[in-house]
Amino acid sequence: DFTKDLLSTMLKQMGKGITRQRLIDLGLELRKKDGNAALIKILSRKINEDNNYVIAGIRYPDEVLFLRSKFGDRFRLLAVKCKLGIRFERTLKFYEVKKKTYGGRDPDFKEFLKHEDLPTEKIIKRTMRMANFSISNNGSKEEFLQKVDNLVKRLKI
Repeated sequence: DFTKDLLSTMLKQMGKGITRQRLIDLGLELRKKDGNAALIKILSRKINEDNNYVIAGIRYPDEVLFLRSKFGDRFRLLAVKCKLGIRFERTLKFYEVKKKTYGGRDPDFKEFLKHEDLPTEKIIKRTMRMANFSISNNGSKEEFLQKVDNLVKRLKI
């Protein structure tokens, strides 16, 4: 997730610990100051146009518009879709997510839905509608990776 990597580095430089809430607050602060594409503009300075990249964590339509204007047809957005209940079950299995978001404990479904309602999460559905491609991630990890491999072959990357 590019935002987490970028913002974590910034928080470390500020001498602050990394929590989900601090990541969200810093991201919102930068977006308020410099627009919703602020973070992707910072990241894009590190992109060598001769290489291919996968950027995870694109949330805002303005980020997509910026990447399309900068890279043209070379930029392709892939939406990875997963049913809410499956995402909740997976959250319970991943300690890192629980540690950063829920203090290391299992959230209940109501708490999970509260995080889904954050400004940084609500916009994702609108952004996903801008995708060039879409893949379902409701099955096993192996099934998902096979779908990704098929798309990469189709795109001849």
